[in-house]
Amino acid sequence: MDSAGVPLADIVRCAISETLAQLGCDVSGGLHEAILIRQGMYCGRRFECEGGTAVWFIEENQIKFYDRAGALACVTAAPGAQEATVHATALISPRRRAA
Repeated sequence: MDSAGVPLADIVRCAISETLAQLGCDVSGGLHEAILIRQGMYCGRRFECEGGTAVWFIEENQIKFYDRAGALACVTAAPGAQEATVHATALISPRRRAA
């Protein structure tokens, strides 16, 4: 959570929605979200809407945006990147294996 008590995932979700809209994607139907697991560990989230996708990579503190064809459109730092580093360290710990 950030200092205002808003969960980091909600802040990132909002930033992704805004950026996808700026890139010309249709976010009016909402974002479809999936949790990403690599080698049994949580590593990020994927967001899809009509016209584009975004992937939030926890370890890199980055969000990568892709157009309809799957080409990389832009890369941004995740909001609250310093907080994300702390969360990522906890999330990639061997004690935090995905079910």
